[in-house]
Amino acid sequence: MSSLGEMLRQARETAGYSINDVANITKIRDVYIAKLEKEELTGLPPEVYTKGFLKNMSKLYQIDGNSVVDAYLALFQTAENKTKGNTQKEKTQEKTRAQNVKNKEKKIQPVLAEEAGIFPKLSLSKETSSPNWIVVIVVTLVLLVALYVGFNKLGNDEVADEPAIIAEEQDSLEPVDPIPGEDSELGEPDVVADEIDVSSEYDYRYLSPVVFDDGLDVMLHVSERAGSRCWVSIEVDGQIEFTETLNAGDIVRFFAQDSLRLTLGDAGVIRIYEDGQDIGFTANAGEVVYKDFIKE
Repeated sequence: MSSLGEMLRQARETAGYSINDVANITKIRDVYIAKLEKEELTGLPPEVYTKGFLKNMSKLYQIDGNSVVDAYLALFQTAENKTKGNTQKEKTQEKTRAQNVKNKEKKIQPVLAEEAGIFPKLSLSKETSSPNWIVVIVVTLVLLVALYVGFNKLGNDEVADEPAIIAEEQDSLEPVDPIPGEDSELGEPDVVADEIDVSSEYDYRYLSPVVFDDGLDVMLHVSERAGSRCWVSIEVDGQIEFTETLNAGDIVRFFAQDSLRLTLGDAGVIRIYEDGQDIGFTANAGEVVYKDFIKE
């Protein structure tokens, strides 16, 4: 049996037509006619149109159209099988290449240090690894609890060391903390300052520069007991005149026209004199006191 291309070419030549003649008569593009005679299926229209071309050409050539179509289908099937075979072959080749690449990657995988013998391989069994981790966790928790308790205790000790503030009179002034580091025991002072003659001249630690007729006269005398200290703030006629820490034996004296306010950080070590009269200690040791003197 002749091939499709040979069959079409011989029939056309026997009929005395050129490719252009067939194209003009059948209205089939000359390129399709040439491809069919060369058995080049690539670039042809879909199968249903190609079959129609073959039947029209067979009618023109006066040959059996069914035989021509059968030859085309046989050629088409052969080409399709070849294409499938090539596709399967390409898939097989691609799979082989992928496997080769995978094998090469396995060969060049880095060697672990423990496998190369550089470092010994550490193996933790269930019997040894779990208890070790439990010990680490328990020790960590104990340390955290110890730190928490230590910080809390430190904070409580600092708070406990601060003397309580007891205001003799409530007013707009904020409480004044006692002197940091002062160590005073609560209770009545066991050593008192000797009474002094306020009319005499003393080596004052501070003496108000202005004396007012019929004004206020207040003098403070710190206990002679060793270590006695007291932070003092004095407000004269609405203005702060003196703010210092007095030591054992210090004497200060203030004069005011209308009002005088004392703020004592440790009132238990301060003896107060008003207009020359001894009014004694105003509180226990370690207590903070605010005291006002108002001209009547």
